Amino acid sequence: LAKFNDFKSFAKFPRNLLSAQCVIDGQRIRVICWHAAWTAPPTDTEETLRQAKEVADYLKNLKEPFILGCDLNAIPQSMVAGLINGVANNLMMNSGVLQTNHPKIHKIAPRGFLIDYIFTSSHFKLKKLEVPEVTISDHLPVVAELEFNPED
Repeated sequence: LAKFNDFKSFAKFPRNLLSAQCVIDGQRIRVICWHAAWTAPPTDTEETLRQAKEVADYLKNLKEPFILGCDLNAIPQSMVAGLINGVANNLMMNSGVLQTNHPKIHKIAPRGFLIDYIFTSSHFKLKKLEVPEVTISDHLPVVAELEFNPED
């Protein structure tokens, strides 16, 4: 589609959420990844809000601790991010990270957006977060070191 400059079609592509239950030292933890609907520039739309509401409801009803890593395709001030913030801890908040799309190879302009996130249940405390500028994708990796407290 990029070859034909048909970027509006990206928003209509099916998107998925993958959720796996892991058992670590006898503790069940839900590990989730989600690639949300895309718009350029990142904008709240009927579809992005619909997806965010579904994911927020899913997270709210989980019984076990969770970690969600996602290409949210939404900026921190968006209603989409706000819906997820309402049910999970946003590790990107107050992290100082301003951008997660790769500044040199992301093909869609404008660049320079924070659109990739890690969200957790209250069971996790952030010890360290970094977004190294390495070329593994058109996005930068978000790497977090977490401390787990099963009692929260």
